Amino acid sequence: MGLVKFLVPALALIIGFSGCSGGDRDPLTVTEALEAATGDDLNATEVNALLESAEVLCGLSDSVLEDVWAGLDDDQLGFQDFVFSNQCPERLDSYRAATGRLVEEGN
Repeated sequence: MGLVKFLVPALALIIGFSGCSGGDRDPLTVTEALEAATGDDLNATEVNALLESAEVLCGLSDSVLEDVWAGLDDDQLGFQDFVFSNQCPERLDSYRAATGRLVEEGN
């Protein structure tokens, strides 16, 4: 599917975002978080493309997402961590249940 071919490279760009903590620093902006994860300066077009990918992911059904998640490695799931923690947190429980990621300690 063409959509998956577009999403996979974008998914691979974000590694380990959910583990980032700034301590006393102000929280990272979305652009800063994406730049930190990619190691590159991103222009507005690139940031927007990643955010559009996140919007598409947020709109997919759980069954489609489960198929997508099953084919991703840990690095690629880092973008999913970002998406479901920040862009559509109302779906985080489904993401946690399907992937076992972002499970809070003690739960």
